Amino acid sequence: MNDDLWGNIAVDTELKLPVAILKTQASLLEQKTSGILAARVDAFKPTGKEAVGYAFSIVAPELSNYVFKVLTISHPTVLLYPVRVVDQTSKADTSCKTEDEFISVVRQILSSEVVHKAILALLTQSKAAKLR
Repeated sequence: MNDDLWGNIAVDTELKLPVAILKTQASLLEQKTSGILAARVDAFKPTGKEAVGYAFSIVAPELSNYVFKVLTISHPTVLLYPVRVVDQTSKADTSCKTEDEFISVVRQILSSEVVHKAILALLTQSKAAKLR
């Protein structure tokens, strides 16, 4: 008799954590702006849910650490997907069932005209503040 009632557990599967994907993008923004802007990923507890949440924001250190909120994500504590993504610039709320869907939605937000205009404005003001 086989005592193993677990079946085949895919322990070798490499999933990227949604928060790790956001942290990679935060690091890339800092590189792209030569450290003038930063991005941060802050954990929060969604109200009334067994879930974890993270907020992705752009920070302008030269502007008294001004914070531009870009998006939030949340997912059940014991599951990575579905992950809920809320675009803080448009309030669009999307549920992503897979990693690929999540990456696509985050790409749309980060490359949106609103976010790019905010980055340009923060960069311009930050450079001017450094000259003072």
